[in-house]
Order: sequence, then C-alpha cells, then structure tokens
Amino acid sequence: ISTREVQSILQGFSAPYVHCGVNPAFLNRLKVRPSVRERGGTFVWFFHRSEIGRQEERRLVAEVAAATGLRPVHLSAWLSINPYLWDVSYYRMMKQMRRASFCISDTYHCLINAMAYDTPAIGLGRHAEAQLGTLGDFKKKELFSMLDLGDSYVEMESAGLDQACVDKILPIAEAFSGPNSGPERYKVLDQKVHKYRDDLRRALVN
Repeated sequence: ISTREVQSILQGFSAPYVHCGVNPAFLNRLKVRPSVRERGGTFVWFFHRSEIGRQEERRLVAEVAAATGLRPVHLSAWLSINPYLWDVSYYRMMKQMRRASFCISDTYHCLINAMAYDTPAIGLGRHAEAQLGTLGDFKKKELFSMLDLGDSYVEMESAGLDQACVDKILPIAEAFSGPNSGPERYKVLDQKVHKYRDDLRRALVN
C-alpha cells in the first residue's frame, strides 16, 4: 500500500525507481534453520501496542497454555532493554524465540523477529482500515496479508479481547504446538527477501 501511494505521488516524474521491499529486520533472517529438536515445550508472548488489558492478557496466555500444554515465556524486556546491555537481552530473547513453538504478540517488530527466526507468529490487532500513525494496527494486518499469513492474524473489535476472539486464537495455537512448519509457512517471505536483496544490489551498483 505504501509503495502504491509513493508511486502515485511520483506520477509525471521520469522513471521513478520505487519498488516494494520488506522490513530491513528480515535481512537478519536465519541461514541455518532450527531443527525440530530445538523447538517445543514453550511459546513466547508479548503484548503492548493494541491496548490489551492485563486481565485479558493473563486470561489469553492461560487459555493458550492450557490448550497447547506449552509453558508461556514472557518477552518482558522487549521494549525496556538496557541500552548498555542490549546485546545480552536481545540475544537471550532471540534464543527463547527460536526455541519456542510459536510467538503470539500485538507488537509489529516482535512478530517480524519471530518470522525472521522461522518461529510461527500469531498476530493480534484491533480492526483498522488505514494506518494513521507509526504504531497503528493496520500495518500488522497488511504484513500478514502480503506474506500469505492471514490465517494466523486475528483482529479484535473495539470491545477488546473477548472470548470469541480467544476462541479464534486457540486453534491456531494448537496447530503450531507440535513440530512446527515455520520454514514452510515463510516461503513467500523468503521470495520477498530474495527480491529485496537483489533490488538493493542493483540500486547500489547503478
């Protein structure tokens, strides 16, 4: 959507070089995939961007844990990393994410990092028809859509994270609780990352 908007603004200019890329965090995508033995036993979670209440948060995590038999691991330092020890905190969370059966979050870059590590991602966000700020929910929905992952993105109505919404999340979590299909799910992502790298190389050469 952003690409189309920029292209429309630049209509009339001579041959604008505008292509759709991917979030640069995806360039950190793993070259060596985690084995099935490395995964299982836990799922990671972090909520912050979509105004999910603490009580709703606890209920969702408890129900997901009960449905899957997995131990929840809270990525509690995701937005509060000590700038002097960022590498230790970041790599610890990446290790937890890599070993988890799946990640469930309402936070854009938490979801992107899960995808970069082939960890199946379950995205949550409030219903939105447009992106009105850098922290809006619309871009999460579009991210999952452009990667053909719409089946693992759940929109919440303005009323909040009600039981109907939880009931949509549970079967997705159960499907990811066994030996996961992360690499299979992210074929479209791999294609887009490959194209983005090629576009960057051509831009730098030219």
